[in-house]
Amino acid sequence: MANIQQSYGAPLAAARSEVAKKQASTQRLRRAYILALAVIACLSCATYIMLDRLISNQSVAATTINMAGRQSMLSQRVAGLAQAIAASRALQNRSGDLIHLQRQQNAFFSAVRLMKESHVNLVEGNKVRGTPGIQDEKEREFYFDEPHQIDAKVRAFLALAEKVKTAADPDQARSIANELSDMARVDLLTSLNAVADYDEARAHAHSTHVQTVHLAILIATLLLLMGEGIFIFRPLERSLQRNEKEVAEAREQLLHESLHDALTGLGNRQALRREIELRQKCGSIHAMSVIALDLDRFKTFNDVVGHPQGDRLLVDFANILRNSLRDGDVAIRMGGDEFVILAHTEDYAREIELLCKRIAERFAQRPTSSDAEPCVTASFGIAAWPVGGDFSQAYAEADCALYEAKRLGRANAVVFEASMRAALQRENEREQEIAAALNENRFAPHFQPQLDMRTGRVIGVEALARMTGADGTVQAPSYFLATAERTGQIVALGKSIISQAIAQAGEWHGNAIEFGRLSVNVSVSQMLDDGFVTFLENKLQGADLPAEKLCIEVLESVLLDDDHNDIVDVATRIHALGIAIDLDDFGTGHTSIANVTRLHIDRIKIDRSFVANALEDERNRHVLTAVLSMGKAMGIDVLAEGIETDLQRRLLVELGCRQGQGYHFAKPMSGCDLSDWLSRNSPAIGSIQETFGSVALRRSA
Repeated sequence: MANIQQSYGAPLAAARSEVAKKQASTQRLRRAYILALAVIACLSCATYIMLDRLISNQSVAATTINMAGRQSMLSQRVAGLAQAIAASRALQNRSGDLIHLQRQQNAFFSAVRLMKESHVNLVEGNKVRGTPGIQDEKEREFYFDEPHQIDAKVRAFLALAEKVKTAADPDQARSIANELSDMARVDLLTSLNAVADYDEARAHAHSTHVQTVHLAILIATLLLLMGEGIFIFRPLERSLQRNEKEVAEAREQLLHESLHDALTGLGNRQALRREIELRQKCGSIHAMSVIALDLDRFKTFNDVVGHPQGDRLLVDFANILRNSLRDGDVAIRMGGDEFVILAHTEDYAREIELLCKRIAERFAQRPTSSDAEPCVTASFGIAAWPVGGDFSQAYAEADCALYEAKRLGRANAVVFEASMRAALQRENEREQEIAAALNENRFAPHFQPQLDMRTGRVIGVEALARMTGADGTVQAPSYFLATAERTGQIVALGKSIISQAIAQAGEWHGNAIEFGRLSVNVSVSQMLDDGFVTFLENKLQGADLPAEKLCIEVLESVLLDDDHNDIVDVATRIHALGIAIDLDDFGTGHTSIANVTRLHIDRIKIDRSFVANALEDERNRHVLTAVLSMGKAMGIDVLAEGIETDLQRRLLVELGCRQGQGYHFAKPMSGCDLSDWLSRNSPAIGSIQETFGSVALRRSA
């Protein structure tokens, strides 16, 4: 166990470290990007504020300059009106024109009032008119200090203007008017022009300063954008390019894994299906043969020398196939020690005979590791695949020929003949037997309990199909399942078993009999059948059984058979109802871990083949440990099938497997028998709660 953890721990730690580094780099880039955006936003706001202040200051300066100019004009107008009033008074004494004099006086007094208001606005400011008043000490000097003293001069000018009202005679009025004219043309004009020039210079200086700062901000923004492009976007682009490359490589790897057997590197069932479809679409199925072959006494070889040597033998045989085939020939591993070859043929009998002979001779000449190693040979079944013919028919004929080759003593190559059709006839008879059993409702579920091996608590029951023959013999799935799958009868058969199983579970649920969760087996054909999800939903409602009490089991090969996303879509809809999904016979289909998450798997069921030899075979124990560790890491429950002895149970518990199923606990039984069994055995099973010691993990001698 420690060795396993060490062997997986280092790569896992390295992978986690690499992921952490990538995440940290991404976080740094994200923070830098956000900071750069914040700085650019601040610079933009600063630019806006400075431009706004520049416009405001320019407006204030313009207002101040205009009002200073207005003061000059008003002083000139007051002086001019005073001259006119003096002249009108002189004329009045002669002509008596009072109306004209009154108009001039009104205009004079209005100009004086406006000049007084304008002076107050210049000195004290007026928010309504937008004049700020005196803004700095220098401007204050213009109004109150030598040499200009604008405030004093304006007040003196206005006071002198008031005397026009009280002038005793035209001569005095003329004298006052002349004095006003002199003040307006010389003192006031000079001083007001000086303050206007100052305001204009100050506004220009402020504008120049703002423009300089604005240029600096613009340059800083451009530099920041350049830095963002160099230090953020360029690394980000490279990171994206690396990610795209990694994704593309991962996609290619996943595609390769989905089409190739993990052990031998040959094509798998999915690759075979694609090859058939491609050849049919291209019209290239003329002059072809289908060769079904497997290894004789391979099971004995495994039992004697162990599974690792068996795997090496399969790899060696796959290499021999690969090196023996001609261009255009394709070798497929169907599973275990079963292989298929699609071979081009022109001289059918001679070419295929030579190909099979070449493979058999090279396999016989392979080096062996021990003289005590059992002799393993290869048997071949050959059938023609005619133009436009059905591949499944050709493969069935090749399989019949392979059966005949083994019957003749193995290590033979047999070409299918019409006399071998008896086997196919038996297959057809079995198909009819299945159809009759369906029509007569002779299929029924038997139930096998699933337990928590630490507490003995029943956590579920699996519904297993049984067929009662016309003579009353009860047949297990091995008798009818393959035929039902091939003929499509599996859909009706599956619906019958699922309907009865859900009805039985609904009865248990209604009677408060605790059975955990009902598991039913579902094939690819059933999952892809239209209305399957609706069928499940209706059956659950009819039995008044909560969806959480149902689980469907799919074989690992389902993941390999689905070259589209149909099964994933169905699984998603099933999950939406609250129904769980188990992956059955895990470890036999060479699927990738990604497929486990793709199908929303809730529990993995370890194939019984790994459990059967776990005590004697260290490699099987390593597989069990790896699967259990994977399930724990992914948050997926793991159940071991085929537990037949207490030693196996103890070993699995020690390895960390809590859930189990097998003959050690109970054989499959009818619903009525299981009801009694649940009543007798709940909550604990015998001595399953006993404290157990360490199981010796030694290879059998």
